[in-house]
Amino acid sequence: MPTLKFTIKGVPFEYVGNQHEIIDFINGFLGGSIVLPAQAKPTTPSLQSVTLKTEADVEEMIDVPAPLDEEVERYITSKPDFSHNLFEVQRIFFGKTFTSRGNTKRMYHRTARQLRLIRKQIEKEYKGKFIEETGEHGLKQFTFKKSVPEIAVAKN
Repeated sequence: MPTLKFTIKGVPFEYVGNQHEIIDFINGFLGGSIVLPAQAKPTTPSLQSVTLKTEADVEEMIDVPAPLDEEVERYITSKPDFSHNLFEVQRIFFGKTFTSRGNTKRMYHRTARQLRLIRKQIEKEYKGKFIEETGEHGLKQFTFKKSVPEIAVAKN
């Protein structure tokens, strides 16, 4: 059975579980709300372990490659009125959401910037504008509105 070994503030830990349990454990840890499960137990200092020294170390661990712009654009344009919000896109492509503060701020700002640029691209391609509205829970919801061409009216 796989074993995850790590050290927090000089105290070594060992987590034993199947691959899915370990992945869930790591995701919980990186999300910032972790409670060590019963299987996590202090170990002897002689174990080879990974030490998470600072918040920057944790941030580096979650700095995963961004999804391709084409994939994100395809996802947005597949939705009615191209309606989306940042957290929804993060959940779809990363399986979790990031915050603008704390150890996930770099991923939050990176995905927000990527979405901003993709929205501009969609506006050009589909000749319209995204309207920003405050959705449920105070989240910014973006909805696409197609531009209506102005018709010149001749005055007599």
